[in-house]
Amino acid sequence: MSDLVNRLNGIYRIKITDGLGPAGGEEPNNPDEFVRTYETSPIQKEAAARIAALEAENKRLREALKPFADAHDDYWREGVSMADLIDRDDLRRAKAAMEGK
Repeated sequence: MSDLVNRLNGIYRIKITDGLGPAGGEEPNNPDEFVRTYETSPIQKEAAARIAALEAENKRLREALKPFADAHDDYWREGVSMADLIDRDDLRRAKAAMEGK
């Protein structure tokens, strides 16, 4: 999950960078990180859930389009829109890939 989603859920992770190390409250899997949790309002939890769902959908779509992006890598990096690069057959294949066909 993104840092924003964690913070909306009341979870704050703070890197321990003072050179002294942990002094309690550190994350068990990462002793160089202090974790603090707070109560949050329902709207924050709703926003966090929506953002997490959008991030998951974005990841799924990026994975489905990755073969087409890789085929046009130079243009992709230069900011040219994917729609400008692919023909209608590519669009049909991308749509089928996203729908799991």
